[in-house]
Amino acid sequence: MKSKLTLRIEEDVKESAKRLARERGESLSGLGESYFRILTEHSASGAQIGEPTSADGDDRSGHSEDLDPVTRRIAGP
Repeated sequence: MKSKLTLRIEEDVKESAKRLARERGESLSGLGESYFRILTEHSASGAQIGEPTSADGDDRSGHSEDLDPVTRRIAGP
């Protein structure tokens, strides 16, 4: 079930995110949901971005340097 979420962010960040979503052919909501999903999955697994997330050591997440700057900032150290 979808739920509404209101965020307060700087105007320039909002406009950049809208542009990125448009370039990727998805909605701003879909883009935000994707980032939140990535962050929560990594948090739940105890892994940091760039660390293996599966029991067999397969690094499905990629390395933090492979992420765009916005995702790296969101993901943290």
